[in-house]
Amino acid sequence: MKLQIVLIALLRVVPVGSTGEVSAYVGDSVTLSSGADASWNLSRVDWSIFSNSTWIATLRKGKEITERFYLYRGRLRLNRTSGDLTIRDLNMDDAMEYHADVISTEGMDRVNKIRLLVRRHLRKPSIRTVISSWPDHGGCSVLLSCSSSDEGVALTWQVEPAGVPVLNASGHGGGGGGAVALSWIPSGARDRVNVTCTSRRNLDEASSVAPLRCDDDDPPSVPPPLRPLPPPPPSPQPINRYYAAFFMGGVLGGFLAVILVHIFRGKTLRKTPPETKP
Repeated sequence: MKLQIVLIALLRVVPVGSTGEVSAYVGDSVTLSSGADASWNLSRVDWSIFSNSTWIATLRKGKEITERFYLYRGRLRLNRTSGDLTIRDLNMDDAMEYHADVISTEGMDRVNKIRLLVRRHLRKPSIRTVISSWPDHGGCSVLLSCSSSDEGVALTWQVEPAGVPVLNASGHGGGGGGAVALSWIPSGARDRVNVTCTSRRNLDEASSVAPLRCDDDDPPSVPPPLRPLPPPPPSPQPINRYYAAFFMGGVLGGFLAVILVHIFRGKTLRKTPPETKP
């Protein structure tokens, strides 16, 4: 009889469930469902990762342990009632498949698999001034450019107040691509015009704001325009060594000619006999 009970226990099929994928962002917290029935009284909970079933959190005989694996120390919380696992301060290394094995006091068993996806929040896009003009012809014109270092994002503009004329163009971020907007601000407008560039990807978004103002006495308060760097000074050209040798040879030859002329002239003067008077 005891042998039959053992065989039945060994041959029991444990139902394996899956809640699919769960997404969260770096730095946030996420709760993974154990898949246990709400009516169960749990006697054992094992949360594991990797194919070799490395335990990261367990509940056995009422004792909860969440410090089993060093990568998760101080970041796990296990719900004794539901068996759900909460991971705090997520990082990119937490993205993997998690296994939950739960057993009730009545001997009911279930294994649940969850794949956790961890993403980074979008970074704020960068707004730069391409061209800006001082008050002229009744207003200021400003050409802005927006770019994002994130891949696969869409960039859009928004201007407040809505009455400011804007030539808008949308674009995609990543790799230096971006959107542009041309704003015309009436001269003497003391209120600021806020131009916002928003980066969007799925349900995540991030924005940057450039405040603009066009006064008669002051230049428009916009981010500094992009200015090309001055060209580097021309490097000095090396003097050809043959020209230098020729020049030095000419100088030395001239000195030698002067010395020889002086010597031969002195000898000629000494050989000439003096004139005799009659």
